[in-house]
Amino acid sequence: PVVDEDSCTGCQVCIPFCPVDCIEPLSKEKYEFTPIPPVQVRFNECIGCNACFKACRQLTWDAIRMIPTDEFEAIYNITID
Repeated sequence: PVVDEDSCTGCQVCIPFCPVDCIEPLSKEKYEFTPIPPVQVRFNECIGCNACFKACRQLTWDAIRMIPTDEFEAIYNITID
């Protein structure tokens, strides 16, 4: 999953839906002018279950997108094991 930081309100509704606990709020220091920082996904731990995507889409702001691993790796120039 990819979190759109501009759309994410930091409500954290996605966090309890993650079965592997790989979603966390971003550092408040990085977002010092935002009352609630957006969340981030630790990609190397994510199992691609779509739970966060579904929770965000249905309950809040639709700020999480799921993309295939090969596309993600190409976009961000990383390899996910």
